[in-house]
Amino acid sequence: MPIYEYKCNNCNKNFELLIFGNEVPCCPDCKSTDLKRIISVFSIHGIEKSPTLNSGISCSSCPPGKKCSTCR
Repeated sequence: MPIYEYKCNNCNKNFELLIFGNEVPCCPDCKSTDLKRIISVFSIHGIEKSPTLNSGISCSSCPPGKKCSTCR
């Protein structure tokens, strides 16, 4: 049961919906089914278990030159 992100072509609202099976999505505001599915970004949370941790190299979540509490 994926969560999809949509933009309504009728009222221009952006929203997310949990879709079950062959359910047809509709806008929660105007109830239109004229929608465009938007490519969503995703993230993974947790502790990365790799040789880079505690080795002086930042993990993949840290910006360049910065270190989080996990990879210090």
